[in-house]
Amino acid sequence: MQLKSYYESLTDGTLKFQFLTSDNYIIESCVVFFWEKSSPINICVSSQVGCECSCSFCVTGYKRFVRNLSSSEIEKQVALIFEHSPHLRQYQFEITYMGTGEPLLNKENVFSSARSFSNNYLLLTRINVSSIFPNINITPDDILTVDKPVHFQYSLHFVSDDLRLKYFRKRLVPISAVLNKLNQLHDIAGTSFCLNYILFDQINDQSQDAKALIELICGLPTYIKISKYCPISFSNLKTSSNFEKFTQVLDLGGVHWKAFESKGTDIHAACGHLLSDIQF
Repeated sequence: MQLKSYYESLTDGTLKFQFLTSDNYIIESCVVFFWEKSSPINICVSSQVGCECSCSFCVTGYKRFVRNLSSSEIEKQVALIFEHSPHLRQYQFEITYMGTGEPLLNKENVFSSARSFSNNYLLLTRINVSSIFPNINITPDDILTVDKPVHFQYSLHFVSDDLRLKYFRKRLVPISAVLNKLNQLHDIAGTSFCLNYILFDQINDQSQDAKALIELICGLPTYIKISKYCPISFSNLKTSSNFEKFTQVLDLGGVHWKAFESKGTDIHAACGHLLSDIQF
């Protein structure tokens, strides 16, 4: 695998790297900075060529699925990023499996690469696995063999299984089963987790949706990460204007939540925008 192209956002400094695989397919990785919070930088890596999940709010989901990436191909993304931009080596960083592809459909190679990252980068602080949870075939051993903390980000986005089926366009593990699994992994292996929730206009952004979220996470050691939707041309979904009212309901319910702003929109590096300019 080799570096093909490199882009830098003029608005927030986000970096996007395009890599060419040995069989001539393109994958993308991003480096995201959160200077205002003195946080580690975030290196977002891909786990598959294309994606088979077909989420209706993600450009990659409209591409065809080609294959899983090997552990070495996942690891090579980070090696090539540091090779191209050696100044990044001075920063603490997190690895996030949130590039192209669904990490849990390539579980063996994802956790193999996570173990390698943990062993080889002293400034690595945490491993993040972002997933829609097409399966829950994760074991405590998968996590306990990774030396760095593992944090799961459950891409929930909708509070009912029926809505998830409509917009993810793939039958997924029921929400209750995923939350039970994540809570179990928290208790046994010490993993943390959060729920990712993108607000879509008039679909999941009403007060009743916020109240359902509050009920959903009641008693769980988690928080909700609330994002504004970054529109894509393939979808009729729209950005919600109800962010403040929605989060006010969460505040009244005593829910711990964080706002998340997707970065790199000018270079198609924002959440759901990877591979915007690539056809395969």
